[in-house]
Amino acid sequence: MNNNLRIWDANNDYKLHKTLDVVPQEDLFFAEWHPSAPVILAGGVDCVIYVVNAVNGNLMGSFYGHEKDVLCAEFTKHDKFKQIISCSAD
Repeated sequence: MNNNLRIWDANNDYKLHKTLDVVPQEDLFFAEWHPSAPVILAGGVDCVIYVVNAVNGNLMGSFYGHEKDVLCAEFTKHDKFKQIISCSAD
């Protein structure tokens, strides 16, 4: 396993659309799609939550504050999915 984030195009014979290399190649624990936008949350052992544009692969932002592995994160239903909740080993 190389822990790359890859996006496949389900409407185009599942061809590889984009490999997202803006997230470190360390062990990732999760990747979570935004419910209505082309945005992905990802994170893992480096204690950071990354927000990535799934269309162009650009990093939209990073959230710091956890002191141990980030195990999961997701967009909350509150405020039209504009907030993120995360869980860590700390």
